[in-house]
Amino acid sequence: MKKINKLRIPVTHGLKDMYAMDMRLAYQAAYLGHLMLWLLHVWQRLFSVIRLRSSITRPKIPHAIETLDEAIVTLQAVRKKGDEADIWK
Repeated sequence: MKKINKLRIPVTHGLKDMYAMDMRLAYQAAYLGHLMLWLLHVWQRLFSVIRLRSSITRPKIPHAIETLDEAIVTLQAVRKKGDEADIWK
């Protein structure tokens, strides 16, 4: 019987740099009060990829998966509040 390999997401230095730049840009824009919907999507996408990667390999940080799940739920709540208040630029 052929062995089925798990899905692997290679995290290279270039990919880490791209994530770091996306997160920094999104954080700086939010800090300056520019609440843009696409920045929220950047955060959600990055947290989801990190969460998927963490579920495949055992993370070194205790409770990392639970923390990422809560971060994703928080971002969803922020999206809902922003939609209700119509604050997105």
